[in-house]
Amino acid sequence: MKQISIRTKTLLAIMPLLLLVMITLSWISYHYSHQIIETELNKQMVLQLNVTLEGFRTHLNSHKAIGEALARFSDKGGTSISKAQYAEFLKSVITSNPLTLGAGIWFEPFQYKADMQYFGPYAYKEKGQIVYTEDYEKPDYNYPGQDWYKLATNTTQPVVWSAPFYDELTKITMITASAPFYGENKKLMGMATADLDISELQNAVAQTKVGENGWAFLLDKDGTYMSDRDPAKNMKTKITEDSNPSLAEVGKEVLKSKQGRTLFTNGSKQYLLYYAQLPETGWILALAMPAEELYTPLNNLLVRQITVALVAIVLVFIGIILYARFITQNISEVKRISALMAEGNLRQEMMVNSRDEFGQMGQNFNSMIINLRKLLHKIIDNSQQVAASSEQLTASAQQTAKATEHIAITIQDIASSMENQTGYAGQTTDSVNEISAKIFNVNSDMQVVTDMTLKTAQKAVEGYKVISHAINHMDTISEKVGTATGVVNVLGDKSREIDKISSLITNIAGQTNLLALNAAIEAARAGEQGKGFAVVADEVRKLAEQSEVAAKQISIIISEIQKETGKAVQIMSESTNSVQNGIGLFTQTKSTFEEIQEAIQTVSNQSHSIAQTIAGISQGTAQIVNSVQGIANSTTETSASIQNVAASTEEQTASMEEIQAAAAMLATLANELDEAINRFQV
Repeated sequence: MKQISIRTKTLLAIMPLLLLVMITLSWISYHYSHQIIETELNKQMVLQLNVTLEGFRTHLNSHKAIGEALARFSDKGGTSISKAQYAEFLKSVITSNPLTLGAGIWFEPFQYKADMQYFGPYAYKEKGQIVYTEDYEKPDYNYPGQDWYKLATNTTQPVVWSAPFYDELTKITMITASAPFYGENKKLMGMATADLDISELQNAVAQTKVGENGWAFLLDKDGTYMSDRDPAKNMKTKITEDSNPSLAEVGKEVLKSKQGRTLFTNGSKQYLLYYAQLPETGWILALAMPAEELYTPLNNLLVRQITVALVAIVLVFIGIILYARFITQNISEVKRISALMAEGNLRQEMMVNSRDEFGQMGQNFNSMIINLRKLLHKIIDNSQQVAASSEQLTASAQQTAKATEHIAITIQDIASSMENQTGYAGQTTDSVNEISAKIFNVNSDMQVVTDMTLKTAQKAVEGYKVISHAINHMDTISEKVGTATGVVNVLGDKSREIDKISSLITNIAGQTNLLALNAAIEAARAGEQGKGFAVVADEVRKLAEQSEVAAKQISIIISEIQKETGKAVQIMSESTNSVQNGIGLFTQTKSTFEEIQEAIQTVSNQSHSIAQTIAGISQGTAQIVNSVQGIANSTTETSASIQNVAASTEEQTASMEEIQAAAAMLATLANELDEAINRFQV
């Protein structure tokens, strides 16, 4: 199964959470910003609507005041004021408002004079002049039948606004503020009107800037375009009949609700539409703006948020990589030391470079290595003591064997003087037979010890051969390193000779360059005849310069070769020293194996001698059995003595066997302990 690194695990643990947090924060910020921007846009658009409508209202009120002033003037003067006076008053009043196009006084038929059906003096502006006319008094115009007149006949309002209309006389689109005036008994006497040229208002609406690519348009109360960015629609097209079906459908909602916010599409784009009504006239001002302009700041904010999030993710990713690398480096050091410990190498300790938990772990690890090293030293010392104790036990067993031999001799002496004690001799024979069996077992155990000693000696010889082979191999390596050092030294000498040659080439090239320059000068002096020679001299000079450059490059390369050769000589020298040190260590190991081989040989000889001794004891015991069988009866006192001696002999023989077994076990444990400890390098 493939291992997953700590770096990968850290990234898998942190990056999804970081991405989730970044996405959540970005969404919350985007959503909150969307609400704020949309709210601010609504406020801004409503404010722009109100400001524009307030401007319209200001102009309309200024114009409406003229109609009211004319009506109040007519209320007071009525028929007592002459036409000339009305004309002068009209001329003076229309100059008070720059947007007022004209004004008129319109009496009901036959009200001004019984013999005059229409009385309608009118003054208007034309090319900077005030023009007075009575053309509207003509019967074919029939001003009482006009909409602007009929609207005010039955109103309770002081002023009534007409719908926009096109005047044939002035060739201007205008609206009329009609103010009725009354005679006695509140009888309608006629109308005072003030006409407003709406071209200024149309231009103001057309020039209204809505966002970056939006526009404004003005509708009358019936939905007819009064002003639009497309002049062809002005006073001709209703919004409900617009060529854009989406806007035409929205127009129905606009005319119905009078004020609000809605959406429509134009091609593939979506537009926001804010609209409000001017109550005095019933006009509706609408502001259209592409919806994408609302979302442009949001999109820019989203891009910035994504950029910041990506930068943050990259920085966190780099931080995780660096931190994971720091952790991996510390863990790699622990892994390296633990691998060496697993192989038994306790000589190295961890390098502690930090003061954090990893540093504390490294210090604890080093403390554990030091404690293990001390423990192994104690075990080595104790194993040596165990080996010494086993040797002492073996010596004690040998002494016990000698004592048993003396006892056997004593029994033989007693047996020679007890020829007549046959009955007791049988019991003695049984005891001696048991002793013989014990001695036989001891002989078998000693044979096993002898065989193990021989095998150990063979292993020591094999180790001695391996060490000798390694020493020969190291000598060969030393000779090869010496030869390589000589070759590198020769290479250094050759490179110095090449450096001298390149310096010589550089000098020759410089001199050649000077000669070529002199030759070129002489050729120039020779004039036309020396042109060919001048070309050759110039080529020689170029070759000399190229040779000089090449020689300098060779000199640089030779210098680098000399530096590398010096490094190689130094490395070869260090390698030679390392090989010599290795040869010295292997030579010491060889000497140690020779000592081990001699010690094992000594142990083998001693084991063989012990085996021969035990064999001799076995033979002597057999002779004792044969001798005791010839003993006859003895006295009761002598028999008791012999029995006591035999019992003592049996006890000592048993003790000797136990001691030998314990010594053998201790020796085995000591060997196993030495083998286990030899795996560790302390």
